[in-house]
Amino acid sequence: MRIKQRLDDFRVRELLADGILQPSGEHRVYRVTKRKLTSLEAARELAAVAGVPAGEVALAGLKDRQGVTIQFMSIRRGREVNLRALDLTVESVGYADAALESRHSLGNAFEITLRGSEHDLLLYVLEGLAAEGYLIDLAPTGVDELRMIARASAAGGAWGRETASAGGA
Repeated sequence: MRIKQRLDDFRVRELLADGILQPSGEHRVYRVTKRKLTSLEAARELAAVAGVPAGEVALAGLKDRQGVTIQFMSIRRGREVNLRALDLTVESVGYADAALESRHSLGNAFEITLRGSEHDLLLYVLEGLAAEGYLIDLAPTGVDELRMIARASAAGGAWGRETASAGGA
């Protein structure tokens, strides 16, 4: 089984708690989609475009450099930002009453493409993830290729079924 053969083989989408995003508030919230950047590198880029020191960017969580990740960041009284670059997209998506922090995140939705035909190993991995509280959906995407969609809670509990197509998050 081969994991992370291509950049898009590993996708993570941060899940904010209900009610965090508001139509108005003290802190502007941005959706940040990044590739080949750490969360802190992306936060520095957002700060530069927004004209604030990097330390003023708040995050609900840190995400992996490898793969495609979607996460949320906030800036107190931040300005409208819509950035489209090769490895970074930032868009204003609303407001929050407070700076984002880990308690605002429900966890992450993962989409992982596995390549190869080691089905016994795959089943072993999936059983282990299910035992840890991950909800798993599998979708064949080609010969000896499978996309796994998992959702995990930061609190470790199982919650409603995450739905996503095999084509993307």
